[in-house]
Amino acid sequence: MQIDFDNFYGEDYLKIYGEDLERRTQAEVEFIDSTLNLKPGAKVLDLFCGYGRHAILLGKLNYQIVGIETSQYLLDVGLKKIEEAKLKENISFLKLNPADINFSNEFDAVINMYTSFGFYESDEQNFNLIEKSYNMLKPGGKFLLDLVNREKVISLQPSKNWEEREGLFVLEAYNFNHLKGRAITRRIILSNGLRKEGYISIRLYTLAELKNSMENVGFKINKVYGDYDGSLYNSQSPRMIPLVVKE
Repeated sequence: MQIDFDNFYGEDYLKIYGEDLERRTQAEVEFIDSTLNLKPGAKVLDLFCGYGRHAILLGKLNYQIVGIETSQYLLDVGLKKIEEAKLKENISFLKLNPADINFSNEFDAVINMYTSFGFYESDEQNFNLIEKSYNMLKPGGKFLLDLVNREKVISLQPSKNWEEREGLFVLEAYNFNHLKGRAITRRIILSNGLRKEGYISIRLYTLAELKNSMENVGFKINKVYGDYDGSLYNSQSPRMIPLVVKE
């Protein structure tokens, strides 16, 4: 299944989630900075960077950031923010599909934040991003993969959420398909008499599945965090964030 990123992660996405995303960004970037523990000027790739909410704050910390994104709308928003922040020398964005990523031994770290992994239908496609991340890193480079915790998600499903955001009425229904290991979100938006509906499906992996995939390409597990406060992962943690190193 081809994911329509420009449709799902377009203007409506920022109207619905933008305020919440901005509210949490500072804590997430502080976690990234302290966890990676890189030298000033280190080169970091932000894989699926969205509109650059992490990249911009990391740029202000004097990291050299390359952001890769598939949604042109989010990139356009991010480029304006970079210009406003006067960070064009620190941050560059590229619109690339995963198949076109071909960096080699170039980055000190790769980050993939806020469950931007698992969108593809096949495990091969999803795990290919782990292999590409390994190839993009210098020896000793670090990969930080930030995911929602599958075990926690399963314990809360099915569920629904209905609220008004930015003049939009939004209904989201969540369910977990145990046969496919995928979290399914159905979203209905009502605005000015118009109704829009869409689905997004994310493959949520167990820690054991991720560990096997990462070790198969040569990564070594350093730690697995359960939240941005640095706490270690357990089954009820809100997040599952492996930090792995290229040996």
